[in-house]
Parts: sequence; C-alpha cells; structure tokens
Amino acid sequence: MFRRRLASSLVALVAIAGGLTASARSTPELLEDGTWARAGHAPVPLEHTGPVQAGAATGDITPPPGAPMTGFYVARHCGVTAAGEPALETQDWMREIEEDPTSAPYAPGQCLAQRAGPDTDFYAKTFPAAEGRFGRLRANAFVIDDGERKVAIVSVDLPGFFGEMHEAVAHRIASTGITRENLLVSASHTHTGPGGYFQQNLGWALLGGDVLDPRIFEAITTGIADAVLSADARLQPAQLAAGETLIEGANGNRRGSQWELNPEAILEIDPRNAPRLGMIRIDAADGTPIGVITNFSTHGTIGNTFNMWHTGDDKAWVGRFVEQGIRDDAGLPREHPIVDATLNGAQGDIGSGGCSRPWDSLDGSDFDDLSCMESAGARQAPHYLDLWRSLGEQLRDDVTVDARFDHVCFCGQEVPDDPYDPFDRGEWVPENDDPAYFNVAQIAIQGEGKAPVTLSPGHHRRTPTLLGPPGVSPKNVRIQVLRVGDTAFATIPGEPTITTGRRIERSVKAAFAGMVERVWATGLANDHNAYYATIQEYEAYQYEGGWSFYGQQSGNLIKWRLVQLAQWMALGEPVPACTEERFCVENPDTSDLTADPEPLLPDIGAGEVIAQPSDVARFTGTSFTWWGGGPGAEWRPGEKIVSLQLLDGEDWVEVASDLDPVIPLRYQKRYGRHWFQAMFDPTAAQPLGTYRFVVTGEYATGPSETAPYTITSEPFAVGSYDGLTVSSLGDGVYGVRHPSPDRLRNFRFRPLDAIGWEITGTLNGDPFSATAPFALAAGDELIVPAGGITDASGNTNAAQVVITG
Repeated sequence: MFRRRLASSLVALVAIAGGLTASARSTPELLEDGTWARAGHAPVPLEHTGPVQAGAATGDITPPPGAPMTGFYVARHCGVTAAGEPALETQDWMREIEEDPTSAPYAPGQCLAQRAGPDTDFYAKTFPAAEGRFGRLRANAFVIDDGERKVAIVSVDLPGFFGEMHEAVAHRIASTGITRENLLVSASHTHTGPGGYFQQNLGWALLGGDVLDPRIFEAITTGIADAVLSADARLQPAQLAAGETLIEGANGNRRGSQWELNPEAILEIDPRNAPRLGMIRIDAADGTPIGVITNFSTHGTIGNTFNMWHTGDDKAWVGRFVEQGIRDDAGLPREHPIVDATLNGAQGDIGSGGCSRPWDSLDGSDFDDLSCMESAGARQAPHYLDLWRSLGEQLRDDVTVDARFDHVCFCGQEVPDDPYDPFDRGEWVPENDDPAYFNVAQIAIQGEGKAPVTLSPGHHRRTPTLLGPPGVSPKNVRIQVLRVGDTAFATIPGEPTITTGRRIERSVKAAFAGMVERVWATGLANDHNAYYATIQEYEAYQYEGGWSFYGQQSGNLIKWRLVQLAQWMALGEPVPACTEERFCVENPDTSDLTADPEPLLPDIGAGEVIAQPSDVARFTGTSFTWWGGGPGAEWRPGEKIVSLQLLDGEDWVEVASDLDPVIPLRYQKRYGRHWFQAMFDPTAAQPLGTYRFVVTGEYATGPSETAPYTITSEPFAVGSYDGLTVSSLGDGVYGVRHPSPDRLRNFRFRPLDAIGWEITGTLNGDPFSATAPFALAAGDELIVPAGGITDASGNTNAAQVVITG
C-alpha cells in the first residue's frame, strides 16, 4: 500500500524539480523569470562594488590541561565497563604501572579524584579529565568581503557548538563589522572533545560533558574569535570557485533500517549515507592558495569509551592533510598558512567509515583509535585534493555574499505545509503507522506555549515525554542561511539525518528561485538541541528519532523557517523583528560568564626531568617525561610546549611539535605535581638521524603569576628498522609486511604492507629477486640473507629469512 501511494505521488516530486508555485502561507509569488515578488515589490538583485576579498586563519581552542572529556562514550569510563569491552584495569591501570611504577592507579568508579594528587585546579568536576591531547583543537576561519557585505565561516574541533558561545564570539569580533547574523560556526562533533563549556544546556552538561567552567568557555571562545580576527586582518583580493564530488567508502551509517521508511528510498537515493563532498576553493588574486571551505558528513566517533585524549578525530587529520597537500601542489613551505574549514554536513549518525585494523595485537585501546583517525583522514584527503585541483579553472572574483539569521522557538506551534517538499506529510505516511498520526502531527512541536522543555526523548506512541526545568535542553535556537556566490549554506542547530538534510537542501534551493546552484545542509551549526529526523525516522523510534527531543515535526519546523530565510534573501528583504507571535524568542546574552584560565597555586618542581628518551629504530616509540606547570600556567594558545628537533649539520631544526598530532602530549596530576609526557612514534619513512625534545613551558609562582622554564632532553638516535620479513598473504602469495605495533608506544598509522620493497635471495638454490607480491609453489624453499629485503625507505632485515611454500 505504501509503495502504491508513493508511485501515485511522484508527480509532485517532478513538479518540485521543475520549480513549484508557492502556497498561500505568507509566501511570495514565483514569477516566470524565476524571481520573487511580494506585495508589489520588485526582485532585488544582490550586487557588490568590486572584486571579492578573502582571508583565512587558524585559532587554538584547546582548553587547559586537565579539562574534562565529553560525550556519552567517555561517560562510561568511570567505574562502568560495557559488555565485551576490556576491563578498566587492563586499559589504564597496567599501563600506568608499566610506564611509571610510582604512579598510583585509578580508583574504581572515582571521577573526581582520578589522580594520585588532588586536582586543586578543578577543571573536571563530574566527568573524567582528559589524559592528554593529540594535536591542538582548532578553529579554522574564513572571512569573505564582497565590498558591500562581510561574512565569517568557521569550523571548530568541538562535540557541539551552542548559541551562548556564538553570541560571545560575535561580541569579540564586533570590530570587524561582522555581526552574529553573518557568522557561521559548525562543529566537527568529535566524541573525544572537551566538556565544561555548556552555559545554558544543563542536559548536555549532566549527560554529555560536565558542568560549566567559565575558564574553559573563555579558552574556546577566545580561540574562535582570534581566528576570525586574524582572518579579517589577512583580507586580500581573492577568487573563488565551488563544486562537489562523491567519495565512496569514506563514511557510513552506523545504525539500523529506519532509513528505508523514507519514501525517497524507492527513488534509488541512498537514504543511509552521504558521500557528497562540497568545496569552495579560495585563492589570492595572484593565484596563491588561501585554502578551502569544505562540507562533508561524518560523526566523530572513532575514539572509543576508553579514549581519554582530546582530539579532533578524522576531520582534524583530513584538514591537516589537505592543507599540506595544497602547500605541496603550490610549492609553498611548511609554515605557509593554508586553511581548511571542515564544516559538517547532515551527519546524523554517519561515522567516518571506520578504519582497517589488520593487526591482531590491537585490542581497541586508545592508541589504536589515534592511528585510525589518521588513517581515516589519509583516505579522505586525496579526494579533497582532486576536487581542489579541478576547481582551479573555475575561479572568479565577482562573488556575492549575503546572510539571513533568525531565532526559532520550539513552543508547541504547528508547522505549515512546505510547498517544495512532498515528503514531509500526507500520503507519504507508511501504512503501519498509528491511526492517530495525522492528528498528533498537526501539533508539530512538543512544549505547549512556555511549558518546560523536554528533558529526555518523548514519543507520542511509545515513551512518555519527561519534562524538566527550562535550560535542560534549549528550546530557542539559531538558524541561518548564508550565501557565497552560487552556493548557500543552510544551518541546522543540531544533528540532522541525511534525509532531513537532503529535504532541507531541496526546499531551500527551490525557495531561492534560481539564485544559487547548490545548497549544503550544515549541521551542528550556531546552536544545538539534539537530532532532527524525518517523520518516518521518528516513527521508527530508533536512535535518531528517539533523540529528536521536540517531536516528529522538528525537522520540518527548521526546514520551513530556513525556507523563509531563503525567500527573504531572494527578495533582498530583512528578517522581520523577533516576536513571540512568530515563535521567535532570543535567549538572554550570557557572553560575559567567562573567566581567563589562570594559575591558582604555586607549582612544585616545574622543569625537572623524570625520564629521558631512548635511541629507537623506526616503528619503535619513545618519549620524554618531566614535571611541568599547572593547567592555568601551561595554557598558552598557539604556542608550542614541546618541539622535536633534528640535528642538521651543526644546527638543530624543528621538525614537529605538540601543535600537531605528530607529538601527542600527555598530562596528569600526580601527588600534587603536574606530570607531562611528549611522545614520538617514528614511521617507516622517518628521516634518520639525531633528535631531541625541547620544552618551553610556564609554571606558577603564585596566584595569576607565572615564570618560564626550558628543558632540553638528551639527544637520541632514530635508525632504520631491521626486522622486515616475508609473510604469507594467503593462497601461496607472499609479500613484505610491517611489524605489529605496540599499543603502549605506537600511535601513528602504519600500512600493513611495506611500500616499494625488493627481495633478493635464492629459490630452490637458484638466484631469486622480486619487487611485488610473488607466489611460491608447494615445497619451494626461499632463502633471503640478512639485508636481502629493503623497502622504499631503506628498512631491511638483520636476520636470514627462510620461507617454505
């Protein structure tokens, strides 16, 4: 019955694709030339006075050491072990004892006193503190100015981004002339990000990321604002081009079959995944690359329950890979600023596509997660770079920017029919739905009038709605449509499923009446109040529908209000004043609820070495450990704490630092002192030579007072690996493989198979050589002498290898 009704209604979809005359619900008239007119007003074209200008910059939004973790994954870290997962003892206690026998292990179930010494800085309160950071969390910002209007577009390595922080950033960048209406910020949704920055969202704070710490809020807000201010200061004549491509295998849905209930499924549109990559390439007028703004749907869930590192997950890695790839293509030095603002799309519960874990020795520990993040980023980056290259011939400088911004109150209102979307209601209802569906759906949004907001997911047929005091989950959220040339971003204040996002894109594009070529749904943007599922997905009441707090019409409400913004932009009209009559309610401005991270007490013994690094071969990790300053003293955004230097002749040259994931930095509070460890894991092609760590830190001499300290480690050597061997690849085929990683010391991704290897030896007594996987017949004997195996980086074998087929 469902498919019969679907087939009979396809005419409506065809009408939408060709341009549909709007209904009478306060909607302007669509004219024959594809423009809008309303109440006698002529269409208003958007023009600019000169060539577009653009600037880009990166800001450090990493909170101080010891800040809490966030996300439901790590919420289970304290005293709770899920079925089938390793016990906490094997994951953390044994590692601590092995690395430092003087360290007291974690106490079972203890979140507030994880460390051997009391956390007098008290950043983590109800959630566990991060164990370290795997590269800095970043805000990547672009400012674009067309001569009449100026907009800012920012990506942030955060679990979510909330309206209070959007307001606070807008205050801090007011000198640029960029208002909150023209500021778009999208979060990566990393599940290994920081907590403690949720001002009014008590539900997130209690369930997903610790209560507010004004110092963490200020640290993150300052970093975002600094990125925008720096980007604005770098404005220069520019040229832009936008385009799209599909990336297969880079992401995938982690959940069940509710997607098949969406009527789009019969149209052979994959309702489960979002392989589209959108990109705006931005170059200076002289052709020097500035960077890219990208839109791709991934849910940052590579970090597992026991991953206690602050990371940006795969989006952080793909951004760094793309930035370096652009530098390499353009012949620019490593220090030249290139920026990839990696905006999220309609990611729902779409993960990064997982990671190949070929090593039997890995058991899902945090180091395995870190290597998987790098692997996922490395798989995606070549597709980004291919698209970037293809846009080089389409660059233009006559680009217009514009934005419309509004507030939406979830106040129990009805949602009007969307004239552009035949899927949101009506005959598209699956036949197995509740008979009362239509009556319930007319009351679109839970929360009558000013009633308390939803505390946990309600559902009209299966689960009662639980209510709590205002602030548990925000019912007043921000939405925005922002245009850059022929591309528009439609922001969603939460996590839209892919089908919700596609419906938003179709309707908003239709509402633009030919003004733009493409619309990208941009999730986790400017605010957050949970998931947005389609009506069909809501009725399935699986994960996304279950976490759609305000009822089955929530996604349609956001879609309809975004459609209105697009119509106002197409007409050149401003957004009407925010009134309760049109269900527009602003939250109070709380951007002053901040505090600078500052030391509270003097630090003891900062600058003392605990353990020196050792000489290593490639694939063998080493580390440097010392007593440092406290969180408030060591919080220095954009400044490295530790650098890795290589001896070049008589000069020491920096090759990496803790600003990048190449040098993870661990932190713990131990016996009232601050324990730091810098880690280094040489990969297969790591340049050979003599290295050292150099630490430039700060320690507290008293409240709000600091002093610098410097430590230089003993030099250590990195040599080539001499344990390569021939391994069976199955079915009589053999090749050369890298060694299995040690989860206590290795965190960088390594491919299973060696690259560019050569073998020389004897096969059944005759000379033998091979440069690619080779076959051995049953009974064949291959003898490879010491040094008979080499790979592209000069790694070899120190012992004779004998293989019998």
